[in-house]
Amino acid sequence: MCGSANKTDPAAPYTREDWCFAVNLSALLGWLLVAAPAILSHFNPLLWLFAAVTGLPLAFVFCWICVAPLLRRIMRHPVSWARAAAWGAVVALAIVGGAVALGHLLGLEHAGASRFLLWILGEGSVMRAKDGSLTPYGWRVVLLSRGLFVIGGVGIALVLRACIGSGRGAMA
Repeated sequence: MCGSANKTDPAAPYTREDWCFAVNLSALLGWLLVAAPAILSHFNPLLWLFAAVTGLPLAFVFCWICVAPLLRRIMRHPVSWARAAAWGAVVALAIVGGAVALGHLLGLEHAGASRFLLWILGEGSVMRAKDGSLTPYGWRVVLLSRGLFVIGGVGIALVLRACIGSGRGAMA
């Protein structure tokens, strides 16, 4: 898929290699964003191996199916820092929206934050839900975790922009 032949328009600001690099880097950084709380909260090399063996293939498949077409469209024009940050937020919000919709579709309980995040926030004995409804504190935890995910998406987009540059010849 990412062969050495560049079949894109010679006037395009990014090459096929730039696009492939961006998709692969976004998969790796996206996996790190999701796996970092579990990895940082437990010193367990077996957990790290499990997270890598199961999570990395899922991250790459997800990025090549869902993110790659969007990145191809975004990279038709030079990407500024502001444009990268905006698209990073849009992609992260779309993922959050999809996760919420899938959770409701499957009848799952609300997805709270990771144990690591709750440890940082000092959850203690505060009640997050009562009779299936979120308490104000529960909403705070859920919205904070999703907000951190969106901020992470913006960060990933800015790292991608720093790596691929502003256009033609930036990777060379």
